[in-house]
Amino acid sequence: NKGGRSLLFLLPTEEKPITKLLRDADVPVRRLSVNPERRVSVSQRAAALVASGVEYQRMARKAFSSYVRSVRLMPNKDAFDVSNLPLAA
Repeated sequence: NKGGRSLLFLLPTEEKPITKLLRDADVPVRRLSVNPERRVSVSQRAAALVASGVEYQRMARKAFSSYVRSVRLMPNKDAFDVSNLPLAA
């Protein structure tokens, strides 16, 4: 039992089942909130970067496909359900 810290980003549909699994495993969980005044969206900047080059587009497609595939293959379907992902562009 070694101590450590980590940060986990979850979709709203993943939060309840994942925190339950962690607490059942005696992993302490603390929910953090982001200050809305300091929050920034990186979507436009990321979209501009991807649009700037063919290689970036290829890497983005591959990363997106890999992410969706990894969620689909997760054994815990209560927490990881592909139909709950915000996939619409």
